Amino acid sequence: MRANKSIPSLSEQNSLLDKVEYKQAISDMLNGFAYTHHVTLATNSHNRAAPQTMDRMIGALKQFERRINRKIAGPRYQELPASHIHGFVFVEKLHSNPHWHLIINVRPGQFRNLESFSGICWEKALGGVGGNALVQNISEYQEAHNLSNDSALKGYVIKSMLPDYAVENFHVLGTPKPTH
Repeated sequence: MRANKSIPSLSEQNSLLDKVEYKQAISDMLNGFAYTHHVTLATNSHNRAAPQTMDRMIGALKQFERRINRKIAGPRYQELPASHIHGFVFVEKLHSNPHWHLIINVRPGQFRNLESFSGICWEKALGGVGGNALVQNISEYQEAHNLSNDSALKGYVIKSMLPDYAVENFHVLGTPKPTH
């Protein structure tokens, strides 16, 4: 997971203009990418050992990313960045039911490992205290949430960034490649 240099950083005061510019930069990034899958990583926060702070949520996400990339690309995954999952991650409901949404592009042949190992990798990232992972083909996700097309999906992502913590915790996985 890395910071994306094309997204302007938010100032300490988080002015409205900064938020609007930040959301526009995210929207622009989302426009040019193809997504194959959506993954929800839930903490099941009713479990007191599950992450309760943003720092712990980010730590668990980084652990998940390392673990799932190893399962997808094999033990030498660090030498094969093109084999990693690529896409965007945003957090929802930090204070009630914290969970991550991943909108990703998975290469052909990787889906089986993504589906098979996401739950195990997420539980280990949480320190073995539960949590669950739901992997869906992007069209299944759009249908389940009444999102008619990619523009509706992008709108859902942007809408989810209303709280300050969500805007500040939009992450890029790997190096998403433009569709054109």
